[in-house]
Amino acid sequence: MTSMACPCGIFSNNGDRKYYRNAYHHAVVHGGGDPPENDISIEYTEGNRLDDTFNELTALNSGNMLQAGCDALQQTGVASIPGCDWFNDPDNSFREKKTVYLIRHAESLENVTHAAVKRSFKSLTRFEVPAQEDMDSSVRHLLDVGPKLLVNSPVSERGTHQISQLRKQLDASDFLRRSGVQVVAHSPLTRARQTCHGMLGCIAENPGTFIWKYAFSSYHVVFRTAIGPIVTAPKLFSCFCHRLDCNVADGKACLPSNISVTRVHELDLLTEKTPTESVPGGRWMLDQRIVAFEEWLRDECRSEKKIAVVGHSRFFQFMLDLPYMFDNCDVWELKFDPCAVTSTFSDRLHRDNPKPIWTEMKRLFHYEENLKQVDVRMAKSLTVRIEDDRMTDLPAVVTDEEGSPTKLC
Repeated sequence: MTSMACPCGIFSNNGDRKYYRNAYHHAVVHGGGDPPENDISIEYTEGNRLDDTFNELTALNSGNMLQAGCDALQQTGVASIPGCDWFNDPDNSFREKKTVYLIRHAESLENVTHAAVKRSFKSLTRFEVPAQEDMDSSVRHLLDVGPKLLVNSPVSERGTHQISQLRKQLDASDFLRRSGVQVVAHSPLTRARQTCHGMLGCIAENPGTFIWKYAFSSYHVVFRTAIGPIVTAPKLFSCFCHRLDCNVADGKACLPSNISVTRVHELDLLTEKTPTESVPGGRWMLDQRIVAFEEWLRDECRSEKKIAVVGHSRFFQFMLDLPYMFDNCDVWELKFDPCAVTSTFSDRLHRDNPKPIWTEMKRLFHYEENLKQVDVRMAKSLTVRIEDDRMTDLPAVVTDEEGSPTKLC
């Protein structure tokens, strides 16, 4: 084990990667000077992201003091400690808010089944005979298809049309290029993968093995990603190319030069709310998964400012604390503040006046049921105009599971 001396404490370079918070405090606040006599070293592990320190630095908002602290850290040789490079942030990449586009998957067979069961139950409570179509759908999917397929069901026929319509809207507005999306992440479930591939033209290839582990109050997660830049995966953007041979020859994708996407990730963190998380006492698992995803946005997308995420309604609803769910294939734009992310959901609940993580929410694209054919001119009248990073959103109208409009708060 190698140690490095510092005015603020001893740093360890062993596998545990332990460090002391007061070193950061002194290096940044006191410019690396000797610590006060009454100062106490507090040991932290890699899992703690030093949220209080980050908030303290944000509150100070002093560029000269921040730079002095960074210089002091580098002089003591602690720049290799995880998170230290965030302090050396001349372009404000860590403190600057990110733009995240949240996209709900297209309608799936699971959505069809749940809607049919709900309508049938509502009819029975009114002492009415359920519609034959609802009864057939409920029985067929619940008995014949089986629960396993319902959990990871593909998109329905209507879902396929939703993807097609939204893809035309996105193409008409030149969304990927004009929004400048740099990273795409999607859930591993089939309906999310199909939606991501159909609407954005990309998907993570060759996903690896994912491991979940719940251990008491600790939450450990490993996520899988696409290896290397997407240009190495021919299938990712083949739909952008009109050449028939774009997936052959040297094996390189015909990646359009005007597309800024550089990485595609498949994250099990984004999977829909599970039955285990739905039972009494299981909510904490979903909350910790949400925190883990927000930490992924903060840590793994540190240099990227525009991220598109394809996921599920319940996950987004609980993450944003909304009274409603997104419609299928909805595209919403939000601002994400990396500095506001806490290490645990408990920290967020017990902190006085917590800083909001998600702000400036607005809907950009929405599936229109009555539009069976959407030409380019019609799509342009429905979609957002992106000029100088300013967006004009569509009317904020949300429907419930049966398609009835509900009022936004």
